[in-house]
Formats: sequence, C-alpha cells, structure tokens
Amino acid sequence: MALTLRTHGLEGLKKRSRDREKKLKNFQIVNKKAATVIFGWIQRNFNAEGGLHESSRFGPWKQLKPATIARRRKGKGAGGAKILQDKGRLKGGFQVSATNRQGVVRNRVVYGRTHEEGRGKIPQRKMLPTGRQGTKIVFPVYRRHVRVATK
Repeated sequence: MALTLRTHGLEGLKKRSRDREKKLKNFQIVNKKAATVIFGWIQRNFNAEGGLHESSRFGPWKQLKPATIARRRKGKGAGGAKILQDKGRLKGGFQVSATNRQGVVRNRVVYGRTHEEGRGKIPQRKMLPTGRQGTKIVFPVYRRHVRVATK
C-alpha cells in the first residue's frame, strides 16, 4: 500500500512567494513614503508653533520677545510674529530622501540644530518628533506596505 500526494500549483505558489519577497525587500518606496509623512508632521508642527511635539504638554514653543516682533516688523518685508518662520528658510528647508535601508528628512539650514537643541539665549524649540512619536507616525505606512505585499 502506498500513499501518493500530488501537488498542483506548486510552481505558481513559488512564483507568488518570490514576488512577495521582492515587494518586501524593496523598501526604498515605503521609506520615502514614511519620510514624507514625517515631513508633513514637521510642517504641521511649525504651523502649531511646536504644539504637536511631546514636549508641548508643557506648552508650545517659547514665545518671541516683544522686541523681536517689533524688529521684524520694522525690517525689510512684512516680517511676522510666527516663531521660526519669519523668512521661511528653516521651515522650507526640509528635504525628503530615501534608500532601501532608510528614509531621511533633513534640513541643511545651519541654525536649525541650534533651535532644535537650544543654545545660549536661544530657547529649545523642538521641530522634529521624538523617536516614540516618529514610530507612531510611520508605523501605519509600514504596516500597509507589509499587508499589501503579502496579499
């Protein structure tokens, strides 16, 4: 007596598995999407003047001094009272890029780090999310990618 099992569609299953593996290995696209979501959060955080950051539970960014606001209004252009947004260089300087290994949101404006960390008389004004916030922000992007790739 012998038992014979025949498998039908094994080649098709192998092909689908290879296709899913390729989709799961190609993370450059999803990393760029995740970085773009972080970029959007940063822009909204600027609009809220730091109100989206975890540290904002103690209040948003430290307000500008009245002398700073007055100086902006007297200078060239129509300087406003929006914190870190007088000329828009810092807020507009964020760029998104990605590789297969990581998504990156970068700002090459020299004084950005000074405002992010605070230094001397310049108060700390957090523009970037914390690691925990960042994970919460991008997790749905990666979850969706895995779900679609494994269907």
